[in-house]
Amino acid sequence: MSLNFSLIHRKRWQLFVSVLGVMILAEGLMLLATHWLFPAFGHAYTPAHIGADVGLMSLICAPILWWAIVGPLFHAHQQADDKFRSVVEQSLAGIYIYQEGRLIYANPKLAEIFGYTCEELERIPPLDLVAPQDRATVTENLRRRLDGEVEDIAYSFQGRRKNGSVIEVSVHGRRTAIMGKPAVIGMLLDVTEQHRAIAALSDSETMLREITTMMGEAVYALDRDGHVIFINPAAEQLLGWSEEELLGRHGHEAFHYKRPDGSPFPRQECPVFKTIHSGHTYRSEEDFMVRKDGSFLPVTIVSTPLLREGEIVGSVAAFHDITERKQAMKRIQYLAHYDALTGLPNRRLLEDRFEQALVRAKRNHRSLAVMFLDLDHFKQVNDTLGHDQGDELLKAVAQRLTASVRQEDTVSRLGGDEFVVVLPEITGVGDAEIVAQKIVEVIRSPVKLERQELHITTSVGLAVYPQDGEDIVSLMKNADSAMYRAKESGRDRYCMAHLEIPPQS
Repeated sequence: MSLNFSLIHRKRWQLFVSVLGVMILAEGLMLLATHWLFPAFGHAYTPAHIGADVGLMSLICAPILWWAIVGPLFHAHQQADDKFRSVVEQSLAGIYIYQEGRLIYANPKLAEIFGYTCEELERIPPLDLVAPQDRATVTENLRRRLDGEVEDIAYSFQGRRKNGSVIEVSVHGRRTAIMGKPAVIGMLLDVTEQHRAIAALSDSETMLREITTMMGEAVYALDRDGHVIFINPAAEQLLGWSEEELLGRHGHEAFHYKRPDGSPFPRQECPVFKTIHSGHTYRSEEDFMVRKDGSFLPVTIVSTPLLREGEIVGSVAAFHDITERKQAMKRIQYLAHYDALTGLPNRRLLEDRFEQALVRAKRNHRSLAVMFLDLDHFKQVNDTLGHDQGDELLKAVAQRLTASVRQEDTVSRLGGDEFVVVLPEITGVGDAEIVAQKIVEVIRSPVKLERQELHITTSVGLAVYPQDGEDIVSLMKNADSAMYRAKESGRDRYCMAHLEIPPQS
């Protein structure tokens, strides 16, 4: 498949090419230092040179890369397409697009990494490129992105080349849409050599500290017995502990020892300790930490084993504060069940409570009442005073209705000026009539809005189980009809579903 960059939002590609350019620069600098610069000056290249040399050369070359490559890419749309294509086709990172169970695009570098041609990669099942033990993980990560559970994700797995050899790869993929269908566009790097280099430097605490200090993620490390051997500044800030206070302490007992409900959190269930004993990487999308002051911090956490010469010597955990995400989810859940203006239950929550109340009434052989009501001539308020004043009036009415019923009763706003009241477990029709009359009188009282006093009334329709219906649909319908009869009879009153003439209020 020919890669059509016009299908993808240009601003997303600007970010993508920027990150890709930095990675290409870093790899090129390491190759240059290893194979030419150091031998040319008679020096042996060692891992100790990586941080200083690459950092310095990156600072010098990164602005040149931005000016020379990224800036011109977006000067004109057609020119951008051509230059994007050139960058991707000549990239030192493997780039792919996955859609509908296959690779619809693979650049030459991806083909080189796995020992196939580009055409072969677009024909074979993508899982042929994954070692058997990692196929379930790769399949799940692809599904989560295509289903929209996550927008992007980065992880590592063992890949399998055409000749059967195994390589370590790192992949970063992002969900997108091509021709209206979900797809994943990603970048893959062969990090086999990097893994070997990291293993050789795994006992360098200085290197670990420098890396994690620059990271935005909170990171800490435990030894084989679970004692803290490292914690970066981000973790210190989130947990409220200093490095001096935590080093040598048992990590689980310091900040992961109890659940939000106060119950103990067993060590064997902790993902970080699972890593130490199993050697597997664990990820928890919703976990928690205990701060120094005893408060709880909701987090996502990833724990990976810390290895030395193939032996597990501890674990490293990275976690991220998800407080804002949880608050947003809580707000979304609230809005799914409550009216945003008045705070009353909406139609969905009303139907749920109505259903439960009806089941109890049938089981206990009790009555149940439902009232439909709206405000008489409410449209005139909106037309003359404006919608802002109309909203304030609706909020005042909601408060009066709530104050007029029992705690176990439900007052709901359906929309506009329409409200529904459900009275569960009443002894008879008389109880419902008392509440209906009370509501008519309460609404009739003047309402003060910004130095203005409004006089409003309401018309109420009342239906009672079982005489006016034995299911939600019939009771709601009969209460609605009774409300309109109350309006036809002069408004400012209630009307029973089984009575043609409403009583005077």
